[in-house]
Formats: sequence, structure tokens, C-alpha cells
Amino acid sequence: MKETSETNVYDESPYPSRPYSQTHPRHLATIATLFGIQPKLVSDCRVLEIGCSDGSNLIPMACEFPNSQFVGVDLSSRQIKNAKQTVETLKLKNIDLRYCNILDVDDSFGKYDYIIAHGIYSWVPDDVQKHLLKLCKHRLNNQGIAYISYNTYPGWKMRGLLRDMMLYHANNFEDTPSKITQAKALINFLSETVPVENNAYGTLLRNELKNMKNWDDNYFLHESLEEVNDPVYFYQFIEKAKQQGLQYLAESEVHNMITGNFDARVKETLDKIGTNIIQREQYMDFIRNRMFRQTLLCHDDISLTRGIDVENISSMNMSSNCEAVTKDPDLTSNAEVEFKVNNLHFSSECPYTKCTVNYLGSIWPEYISFQDILEKVGTFIDNNLQTKAERNEDINDVDLFATKIFNLYAKNIIDLSLYPPTVTKTISKNPVIGPIACLQAQTQDWTTNQLHQVVDVDVISKHLLPLLDGQHDDKKIRKHLLKLIQNGTLQLQLDGVLLEDNDEIMDNLDEYIKTYLNKVSKSALLEN
Repeated sequence: MKETSETNVYDESPYPSRPYSQTHPRHLATIATLFGIQPKLVSDCRVLEIGCSDGSNLIPMACEFPNSQFVGVDLSSRQIKNAKQTVETLKLKNIDLRYCNILDVDDSFGKYDYIIAHGIYSWVPDDVQKHLLKLCKHRLNNQGIAYISYNTYPGWKMRGLLRDMMLYHANNFEDTPSKITQAKALINFLSETVPVENNAYGTLLRNELKNMKNWDDNYFLHESLEEVNDPVYFYQFIEKAKQQGLQYLAESEVHNMITGNFDARVKETLDKIGTNIIQREQYMDFIRNRMFRQTLLCHDDISLTRGIDVENISSMNMSSNCEAVTKDPDLTSNAEVEFKVNNLHFSSECPYTKCTVNYLGSIWPEYISFQDILEKVGTFIDNNLQTKAERNEDINDVDLFATKIFNLYAKNIIDLSLYPPTVTKTISKNPVIGPIACLQAQTQDWTTNQLHQVVDVDVISKHLLPLLDGQHDDKKIRKHLLKLIQNGTLQLQLDGVLLEDNDEIMDNLDEYIKTYLNKVSKSALLEN
């Protein structure tokens, strides 16, 4: 069925849109640089997003880079209308949002340094997939990068079976809400009926149901009941890209490309049977049962660097919210220290590594340049050794340090960025968050931080985040918060305990504000 503004399912049930840090030009430029491309400055670039939805991914970029130009297209007139309202409210002049079919993106659109197509490729027919790859070839500048996400096999084999079952059942119903309700009911019925014990089918079914329970209705509709959902094997996608004059650059999550993140036996086999990067990537998909990829493409006439280039690493800035598990860790000896970052735990005996991640954790969410962290780590180690003889590695060995930094990046312990975001941990007298964060906090349950990530907005934040506009100091924030408490709009809790006594509230108000602002700082919301 040809979609019009009247029949477009994305008008009826908008696809949930959010910022995706892995699509940000800063992130794409970093990966491109690591592999030998010289990308356009993100502060003065052109970005095209195919399927921009309500602009939740593109608009924060336009806010961040006023001298860059952003164009977004989407087939949902409803989503584009909402996006334009946001742009008007923010008074942005560097973004153009168009109600447009992908097939109508032609030469009149001009050239771009970064093209983003998140959640599009697998959900459109073959001719549109081909046109998407073709427009990436013809709309990208010479050193441009395209990001395309898509569903993959073998992971989608099982989910595809469930999709077929749900479609069979849902097609018995006319309206969308009934289709969603009945499709979920069928999966629930199957999971309760099919035995799990000694039954691989039942186990897979139960696992998939567990994943689907976290999906909201609109996401469920577009992921499971969309008319088109066409997964491919990775190598098949790359073959189609090659036909349009594009080549594989990398994945947006580089750590997933590293065979060394498997155990030694698996790595050895992968390196032996995977004679090129495409084969290795495909074999890793087989091992992981991968079902989703976020692939970066570039022109096929670019010569890429696949090894570690010290010059590229040394041009980077880095950050990490890593912290030692134990208090006062031994950083300068060869004693093993355990660290945690997000949900990952790792241990190291290397003073270089321990000092690096410990320092990065202390300044989170700020970034620091390669040269500065090299100097700080070297100075710290020198100052804390009893004798020079204790130092078993040369602090001034830039190649060695670059290798260690890349290894941390390859394990997803630290983040590298060619262009550090304008984020600070410092709570100034008049704290400032970005204008998009202020606006979003008032109207929805999440907002966008300076790292282009989602931060949940609770009841308190809905009232306090909009005050962080550079015009309110702690006294004005205190006055506003006290008023909200006194008129019953908010209740004050400290360490999970509700404060109801007025004297208790007054005694703890300043400490509460301090704690809250520290939380805002840790959430990478404060603008430098």
C-alpha cells in the first residue's frame, strides 16, 4: 500500500524517537579518524538524517553546533509538524525539516558530511533500500560517513518466526490497538503453553517474551507488526553497499569489532578463518547470534587504516565514569585493582591503566586530551614511587601509552572523542544546562544531556531543570523549591525518607539542593 499522510502508520502510531549518541557526528568523526579518514569539523559540517521522526535525535545536534547545517526528512507529516514546533520554540536557524519520501531525496538536497539512517533500512522495500544506499553514495562528500542501522541474521531468525505468528493472528483484527493487544496475547499464550524444560524452542520463546515486555506499544507495532521488516546477514548488506560504490568502515560500537574481546581460543580461530574484516565480522555475528547492527560506510575509493595509528590515538580526548571497587586503591604498584564502569567490572595490575581510569573517573563527565592525561599519569606515578627503580615502564613512551588507551577503548572502558563535548562537572554559581534539555524537561519524562544521551526526568527535575538556565543561583533555586513544597506541588525526601516537619525541611533544603545539583552534574547535563 502506498503511504500517504492519511494512511501512514507513523502518523497514527509515531515511532518512539530519542537521541542516539552512536549517530552523533562527533562519534562518527572519532571512529572515522581512527580508521584513517579525515572527517569534516563537526562545528562546521552538513548533516542529513533520513527518518528524523520528531527531531529528537537531530535537533539537539543543531542546538550544539549553530554553525553547522542540519536537514531531516520523514514520511510522517505529524512527526515533522511536531519537530518544526520544537525548532520554532528554540528559535533555531540552522535546521531544515521536511515531510518527504526517501525516494524524493535527490541532487537538489546537496552534499553532506554525515548521513544518518537509524531504524530505516530493514523496514522499507528493496527499491527503497537500494535508493538509500545510492543516496549515501551520491550525497556524501569525499570524506563523508554514513550511519545505517538494520536487523540482522542469525539473531532475527527466531524473532522472525515470532513475527510471522503474530502477523498471522493480528491480521484477523482491523484496528491497530487490537492488533497490538492480540499479538502480545498470542506471545503470552505461547510462552505459557510451550514447555521450557529440555525444549530449545520454549527457552528461546521465553527469552524473546522477556525482551518484548519492555517495549511500549508503538515500538512493538513497528518492530513486530510492520508490513516490511527485512533482516539480512551482515555480508549481504555489505555486498549491497559495494554495488553502490560504498565500503565498510566500522561499527558504531567499535568494541564489538575486536576479536580480542573473546577468549584466546575463540580469537585464534576467528583470526584464522576470517581472512578479511567482513568475514571476521560475519563469524562474530554467528557466535553472538546478533540481531541488530549499526554500520558505518564510506566511499569505496578511500584507503582505510586497520591497525593502531599512534598519531590518530594521540589526537583524541577521553572520558570514563570508571571507579575503583575498593576505597584508596593501590595505583602505582603492580597490585591488582578491580574497577567498575557502567555494568562492566574489570581488573588491572598496570599502573598506567589504573591511574588513567581512576583519574578519568574523578573528572567525569569531562574529557581530557591524550597529552594532558599522559602528563598527569606520568607525574602521579613519579611522585608516588619510592624509587625510580620501581617504575617498570617508560612514562614517556607515547606508543605504549597510545596502545593502552586503545585497549581500554576497545573494551568499552573509556570513550574517545576527536571533538570533546561542551560538558562540565563544575557546578557554577548560576548552573546552565542546554536549551533543549530545559524544554524537554518541561514536556516529557526524559531529556538530552551534553553527551547526546537520554536522562530520565523525575517529578523534581521537571520543576528544577528548567531553572538551570544561567539566570538562577542557589538562593533563587531554594526559594522556588520551597514554594513548591509549601503549596503541596512537591514533597521533599532525603535518603528515601519523606520530610514533613517544616523545621526539618528548612534544615535540609540546602543539602538537598546540593545533592540534586551533584546528580545533575554526574548526569552530564551541565553545559561548559
